[in-house]
Amino acid sequence: MNESVYRLSDVVEKPPLPEAPSNLGIVGRYVMTPDLFDCIKRVARTSRGELQLTDAIRSLLHERDIFAHVIESSRYDAGDKIDYIKSSH
Repeated sequence: MNESVYRLSDVVEKPPLPEAPSNLGIVGRYVMTPDLFDCIKRVARTSRGELQLTDAIRSLLHERDIFAHVIESSRYDAGDKIDYIKSSH
């Protein structure tokens, strides 16, 4: 397998840095099959009433393999005003 492709064993939503299981991050670009939507319907909402896509992906991992591709690029935080502006160039 290409060294930039990984078979996922788990996904974690915003872990504290000391608890992060790797140095990789999900940056919001997905190519998923329709069976993910069934998993989204089954996940519980967070205490803030949100559905976490990572929870649905974790559920799907119990049913089949999921792969990720590492992309070498700059990363910008859309929640940061300066990074948001940088990302639109």
